[in-house]
Amino acid sequence: MVRTPDNVSYTIHGHNGCNGSERLPHVHVRWHGKEVSVSLLDGSIIVGARNLDHGDDRKVEDWVRSNLYELNEEWKSKSDPNR
Repeated sequence: MVRTPDNVSYTIHGHNGCNGSERLPHVHVRWHGKEVSVSLLDGSIIVGARNLDHGDDRKVEDWVRSNLYELNEEWKSKSDPNR
């Protein structure tokens, strides 16, 4: 798990096209002790939105959207079967 200066923790697991819906590029974000999965296609929360306090969903989505390029690059590198 990576902790950012913004006090966001995240994990990206490469899936190499396996695991059904896990094939979608996504990031596991931990915010104030709550975890959600966020799409790297559009920055929307795909799992766990109910885990967040009111308004925190928007903060998490905004953080992912503002870091989308770097997160997608990490997803690609971890999902590359040649690495």
